[in-house]
Amino acid sequence: MFDLRILLRGILTAFGIWLGCSTPLSSAAVPSSEVIKTASRLIDEGRADSALVMVRRGLERDSTSAALWLSLADVQLARKNDTAHVDALYRALRLRPHSTEAHLALAEYFIGAGQFDSLAVHAHAVLGITNGGNALASYFAGRVHDQRGEADSAIVYYRRAWVLLPAKELF
Repeated sequence: MFDLRILLRGILTAFGIWLGCSTPLSSAAVPSSEVIKTASRLIDEGRADSALVMVRRGLERDSTSAALWLSLADVQLARKNDTAHVDALYRALRLRPHSTEAHLALAEYFIGAGQFDSLAVHAHAVLGITNGGNALASYFAGRVHDQRGEADSAIVYYRRAWVLLPAKELF
């Protein structure tokens, strides 16, 4: 016995390729993991608008997928749409509050924006989730304390980051 959905997906994909479509016509049937992988490839190829279409289709199918919201955040970052990037990250956090990936992406955004109070929230969230075992979050926490003029605390976090991240990866 064959699965009609698989057959139809194959036909639509082949038809889309034959027509020269940039994304398969059957992308609505593609699993979230494939949508994310393809969107990442499209971003790497400089085709963020095509990635946006694909991820939005995936979210229409499954708006409760934190991974798809994180993928949308990556797409929006590539499109240089900061507001949509941050919004997608917060949507991912609502679905998966302990997502170190979302917290770190927000921390990276806030350090670039010079918003150290928001940076502190997300850096310390990651440190709590990982029991202090994340080098980047430790570095970000060090930057927060450094910015506040708390040199002793900053040094503690910088040292932790140094210990967690081998020197060979720093250069």
